[in-house]
Amino acid sequence: MSAGKASPTVAAGTFPLRIALLGQPRVLSADGAREFDLPRKTLNVLAYLILHRRAVARDSVAFSLFPDENEEYARAHLRRNLSYLLSSLPPLPDALRFVQADNERLCWNAEAPAHVDVFTFDHALAEGRDDDAIAEYGGDLLPTLYDDWTTSERERLRDEFHEALTRRITKNRSLRRFDLAASAAHRLLDGDPWREDIVRALMAVRYESGNRASALSEFERFATRLRTELNADPMPETFAIRDAILRGGRLASSEVIKLHSPASKNDPEGLPFVGRVESMEAALGAWHMAADGRAKLLFLSGQAGIGKSRLVTELALRVEREGGVVVRGETSAGAEHRPYEAFVEALRNGHMLRARMSRQSTDVWQNVLDELLDEHAEATFVDDRAARVRLFDSVRRGFADLARVRPVMVILEDMHWAGAATIDLLEFVTSRVGNTRILLVVTFRSDELSRAHPLRSLQRQLRAPGKAVNIALAPLSPEESSDAMRSAAQDSTTDETLARAVSWAAGVPLLLSEALRDIAHGREIGQGGITALFGTRLAD
Repeated sequence: MSAGKASPTVAAGTFPLRIALLGQPRVLSADGAREFDLPRKTLNVLAYLILHRRAVARDSVAFSLFPDENEEYARAHLRRNLSYLLSSLPPLPDALRFVQADNERLCWNAEAPAHVDVFTFDHALAEGRDDDAIAEYGGDLLPTLYDDWTTSERERLRDEFHEALTRRITKNRSLRRFDLAASAAHRLLDGDPWREDIVRALMAVRYESGNRASALSEFERFATRLRTELNADPMPETFAIRDAILRGGRLASSEVIKLHSPASKNDPEGLPFVGRVESMEAALGAWHMAADGRAKLLFLSGQAGIGKSRLVTELALRVEREGGVVVRGETSAGAEHRPYEAFVEALRNGHMLRARMSRQSTDVWQNVLDELLDEHAEATFVDDRAARVRLFDSVRRGFADLARVRPVMVILEDMHWAGAATIDLLEFVTSRVGNTRILLVVTFRSDELSRAHPLRSLQRQLRAPGKAVNIALAPLSPEESSDAMRSAAQDSTTDETLARAVSWAAGVPLLLSEALRDIAHGREIGQGGITALFGTRLAD
C-alpha cells in the first residue's frame, strides 16, 4: 500500500485539490472554482485517514467513526461513505489516488497531489516559518466534531498555533513593529481570552508604541471581563505592569510576558523542551486535582542535570496560563544555611503576592515570616514542641490563605540538601493541606539522597495510592536528544558532530547544552566548564 512515483500525467508541483480541515472543513479544486460537497460522514472518513497519516485497519476506522452502530452496520456505513468519497474526488492514476485501499486497510496517500492545510501548517512550523503557519491556520481542527479521535490533535494544533503567535508577538515587539505584535496578540486572545500573559504583552505593546491610554484600556477591559465572568482579579504581575505604565516607567520584557519558546537558531546554548510527555501529563494531572481542591504533593527526582528544573519551569508556565499562582523556594547548594530555607523563600514570594492581591499586607503572613526568621526560633522549638506545632500550622495557614484567592503551586527545589527540620515541616504541611487548592512540588537529586535522608522516609510513608505523585526523570532517548540538538544547533553543524555530542551527553539535557556551547565556541566536546561538576564519568 506504499505510494508510487508521480505519474507523468500529473505535472510535478500541481495540486488538483485543496483540503481544509482547520476551521470550516472544505474540499476545493486548486483554483477554488469548484467545491466538492461531501456529506459530513464522508468528510469525516477523509479527515480520519488524513490525520492518521498511516495505514489503518478498516475495522478501526469503522468502529471509530460509527461507534453507535453494531459491527455489521459500522462496516456498511464505512463502505458506503468510502465509495462516495472515491467517486467524488478527481480521478487519478493508481499511484496518485488520494486514498489507497485494500480488503483490510485504508491509507491517505502522502504522494497524492493535494494541498492539505494541516500538513502545510506542520511543515511551516518545522522549518521555522511561523508567519506561513499562522496564515495557514484557518481555525480549530474540525470544530463541530467532538469524537475522541479529534480531541488530542485539535489541542496540539491549537497549542502550536498559539505558540507561533506568541513568538510573533515577542519578535515584532523587539523590532518595534507594534501593529503586527498587537494584531498577533488580539488573534491569540480571540481563541484564548484568559491568557493573562498575552494581555500583559498587549499592554506593553500599546504603551511602547506611545499609546498609554490604549494600554490602560486593555487592562481595564480584561479586568472588567475577569471580574464579571469569573469573579476574580487580574494577577499581581498584571497590576504591576499597569502601575508601571501609570508611573511612565520603562518595561522590561521579562516583566511583561513569561514565554518559553523553542530555542532560536541564534541561541546555541538553548535547548527546546523535548520528550517528557508522560512526565508532564502526570504533573499536570496532579495540578488539576489540586486546582479542584484536592491538594497534592509531587516528588520530582532524577540525577544532576537531568532536567528537573526545566520540567518544573514548563509546568509553572502552564499553571500561570491557567490562572494559578506559583511561588518558589530553593535550598542552598551543599546544605541549607538555616532550617526551613526553601519554605522561607517561598513564603516571602507568597507574602509579596498576597499583599498585591489584597492591596495590603496580612498579619498571618508577617507573623509566619517573623517566626521563621527569628534567629533563636530553632533553639526554642527543640524544647517547646507546642511552639513548633504552632509555627508549622502558621506555615500551612499562610499557603492556605494564598490558595483562597487562586490555586497555588509551591515549588521547593533541591530538597536533597534540606535538613530534618525542613522535612518535618514538609510532612506536617502535606498531611494537613487537605482540600485546599495547593500543589506542593519537591525536587531532589536521587543520586545525592542518602538512604538515611528523612525525605526517603517521607516518600515511603506516602507510597499508598493517592498520597503523592512520584515522577523520576530518566535520560532523554537518543532520538529526543538528536531532535533537540538539531533544533538548537547552528545550521553549519555537521551530523557527525551532533551524533558525537548526543553520544557524549548520554541523554542528560544539561550536558547537551554544554555540548552546544562547546560546538559554538569551537571547543572539543566535553571540554567546557561544566564537565568538572559531573566528575570523572565525563572524562571516560
